[in-house]
Amino acid sequence: MARSGTDFAEIRARRMRRRKLVRIVSAFLFLSALTLAFYGVLFRLSLFDVQNVHVLISGRLEGERLIEFVKTQFGQSFRARVFGFGHMLGWPRRVSPEALTASPIFKTVRVEKDFRRRTVVLSADTRIPVGIWCIQSERDPRELRTGEAYAPTACAWFDREGVKFESTFAAEGNLIPVVNDYSQTDRVLGKKILPDAFVPNLLAILEVAAASDFGIREIKIADLSREEVEIRTHDGPALFFSLRFLPTDARETLSRILAEHPKRNFEYIDFRVPRRVFFK
Repeated sequence: MARSGTDFAEIRARRMRRRKLVRIVSAFLFLSALTLAFYGVLFRLSLFDVQNVHVLISGRLEGERLIEFVKTQFGQSFRARVFGFGHMLGWPRRVSPEALTASPIFKTVRVEKDFRRRTVVLSADTRIPVGIWCIQSERDPRELRTGEAYAPTACAWFDREGVKFESTFAAEGNLIPVVNDYSQTDRVLGKKILPDAFVPNLLAILEVAAASDFGIREIKIADLSREEVEIRTHDGPALFFSLRFLPTDARETLSRILAEHPKRNFEYIDFRVPRRVFFK
């Protein structure tokens, strides 16, 4: 029986689809082979071998730490796996803010490539420490339930933005301000020590404490919900400040009070009310 015109049309359409599919697959394979050949040529050209890695870094870090950070973060990238860091194309083109969360000591990291000199330039801005923040645990280890882990003190450097960026130990003496936090439990680096509105106020409080001639025994936040800082001294009164506002004129007021009462036989001096001071 003769085939109808519809059957021939369907057969022709299927053949056209197969031919189109073959062309697409062939084009894809050709482009893939061309791409691999291109990258293969680039990989073998010594013209793209890295001759120097220059590091420009602010702060106290050594350059090797920046190089290690970049290699660790991008070692599994497509570029690094194909070319390696001995090749100019193996280095990343940029470092995103998201990548910096792995090492919050770096505020920014930039990568520049000088193909003519075959040089990679890494530059970074680092966080400058202004104090140490210690998460404290007031719980006695004997009070823990069976199987519950004891959380000891965890300290970290923080900068003027209030960002905890590097683990450390609590410092002795008064050269470096150490704040003991008995209220919060977040020990993650890269997080803020306080809400943003409180950070400049805390820094100003620390400056007042540093300018006084008291021997600082402890700077503490017992309960953040109270929004206050308590400073215990070795040879003088306790000092109380509010985190809600800047301690305007507190330094001058403190100096005047101590000048008028040279024996310093105070129990406390309280700056928690704006533009007023209480002492006992």
